[in-house]
Amino acid sequence: MISAEENARVDKRLQVYSPETQLNNYINTAQEVGSLCYAILMGQGLEAQSLSQDNVEKLKRSLSLKKVEAKLYADAEYQKIRAEDEASNKNIERIKAAMKETLPRIKKLKEEFNQRNKVLRAYNSDIDMVNDRLKEMHKGKSRLTASREKWEQKLGTETVAKLIASKILVVRFGKANTEELSVYSDFSQDTMELRKQNSMMKGDIQRLKEELDSYKSKWLHDVGLVDKIRDVLRDEIDRRQLPTSSSTQDVDEMDVDENNPGDQTREASVDTGDSYYSSGIEIDESVSGGDEDSVDNTIDKEAPSPSI
Repeated sequence: MISAEENARVDKRLQVYSPETQLNNYINTAQEVGSLCYAILMGQGLEAQSLSQDNVEKLKRSLSLKKVEAKLYADAEYQKIRAEDEASNKNIERIKAAMKETLPRIKKLKEEFNQRNKVLRAYNSDIDMVNDRLKEMHKGKSRLTASREKWEQKLGTETVAKLIASKILVVRFGKANTEELSVYSDFSQDTMELRKQNSMMKGDIQRLKEELDSYKSKWLHDVGLVDKIRDVLRDEIDRRQLPTSSSTQDVDEMDVDENNPGDQTREASVDTGDSYYSSGIEIDESVSGGDEDSVDNTIDKEAPSPSI
């Protein structure tokens, strides 16, 4: 469908290119007179009424009136177009006069704009250089410092206290002797990447904790077994160890025998009132000097192995 704006354009174009009513009426009347004259010259049949004097006078008056109307319309259109041309020329002259006054000002503003654009381009290049340096700095570690109130506002009081206790946040004093907290770390990593690393570290810590608990339980079990084995061995050693007084008396008797070699036979009656315990066997008998080795061998053979 044609919109209202398009209809208005069509009507305006028709008004410009189509002749007005006055011109149409004059042309129609002139065409009628011409047709009548052509019929008379050709001798065609005409009605007597159409050639009456009244009709001819009426047609003459109508043609003259239509001619005057068309002429008046043409003169009016001419005057209107002339007035429009004069108004347009006056507007053009006024615009030219105004341009003569404002053109230098416009040129000056243009130069100022060009100069400002040049300065802005220089600022832009400096900003790009600073951004490049910041990117290079972000690749390594940097220090972030803020007041304690700002840290607590962002992270919370408990979290800030934990970070200070773990020495992640370091307490410093600024120029105005105000307390500030700073952290030295790599801030170039993305938040998602840091969260991923944090979750991985938590998983590793949990796994190590479970392994440590397992090793601890096994170690405690082994330590208990070792303590039991040590107690059994200590008891067995205490049972096998000979009394010190009996050993000293035997050594003295052997020295006496060496000092008296003339006695070929000696009745060695050992009665110390103490009993020898060896491997759980009680020995309380008299042995000759020459049978000591056989007795020791017999004791060693009969000694049972320690039970654990």
